[in-house]
Amino acid sequence: MTNHTISARQGQALFFTGLLGISMVRLPSLAAALGGTWGWVWLGVGALGWAVMAYLAGEGDGLFLIETAPGRVVLLLLAIKNAVLGAVWLRYFAETISQLLLPRTPLLLTEIVTLGVIAYGVFRGPACRGRTAEVLWGLMVVTLGLLCAFSASNVEVQKLIPSESFGGVWTAVLVFFSGFGLEDLLFLGTYTKEKRRGSGLFHTGAVLAASMMALTALSLAIFGARTMAARRYPVLQLMDTIDFPLLFLERQDVWMTGIWIGSAILFLWGVAFWGSWQWRRGAHGKVQRPYAIFFLLLMGSGAAMMTSQAIIVKVLVALSAANGLCYALIGYCYWKTKRKGGSDETHDRSCSGDSVDADGLL
Repeated sequence: MTNHTISARQGQALFFTGLLGISMVRLPSLAAALGGTWGWVWLGVGALGWAVMAYLAGEGDGLFLIETAPGRVVLLLLAIKNAVLGAVWLRYFAETISQLLLPRTPLLLTEIVTLGVIAYGVFRGPACRGRTAEVLWGLMVVTLGLLCAFSASNVEVQKLIPSESFGGVWTAVLVFFSGFGLEDLLFLGTYTKEKRRGSGLFHTGAVLAASMMALTALSLAIFGARTMAARRYPVLQLMDTIDFPLLFLERQDVWMTGIWIGSAILFLWGVAFWGSWQWRRGAHGKVQRPYAIFFLLLMGSGAAMMTSQAIIVKVLVALSAANGLCYALIGYCYWKTKRKGGSDETHDRSCSGDSVDADGLL
């Protein structure tokens, strides 16, 4: 039987690796385009909002959504959002792999193989994802540390000095609403024994914000705002600027890309797992496997429709706006549940195992 229980530390690792994996590819160049030399500052401000939202989610319990009809509608809306999110990031992931590593491999084949890996993680359950995230977390920290250390000689500090009078405050807004998957932290209590997870998630979010800020500042100090804004993968291309001693790595850019591949797949695992979980709970389903299979098919079909970068960017902007709507709807349902004297036993049910779906994926 698959182990469906994860530790609080594994939940933090999933939060860190998944969100950093997708964010370090897209957000730094957008921060440079919107905020110029102020971009790294405003990106840090927006990313700190992730820590606050993670704290609120960790201290709460998303099972209150199941107790009301509006809450179940919100769960279905979250499932739809995750389906679109999974489709667009699956396509973005496949295109990135094709451009950086496998230019002669058909894009469809890359998407199919990736879907197979995601399906394996989803059907194996949260424990499989949690253990993988723990291992990848350490590799990411070591890699980022080496990256900062060996890049120091190439840094031009004057490129980091904000030259604009104010900068792109919209960068912080965009970054905050690009914290995809933060609402899924509400449901971690279904698979963890710890009653309060907010403090650990907040600290993890703060480290995540600092990491994003450091990566963006490092990229700006090496490439400059204009050059960085024109690059699609500035952080992944940082490795190309490093001369490792004694030929430490001949293709160090491949190592950095490999780390990103692992974290991006972890993110897609989470999207598929929680999306099918939300769909099943909103629809009062009993077994998650059929929902997960159909959800994966939706992701694959949606990815095939993302035929251009223009479509991908538009969808990502729309999803960022949808995040704001989701936060508002969740807040409304929470207020309504509390006003009606909602059950205080929600978390106790989740921790006692009544809400953990031991047969949900089997």
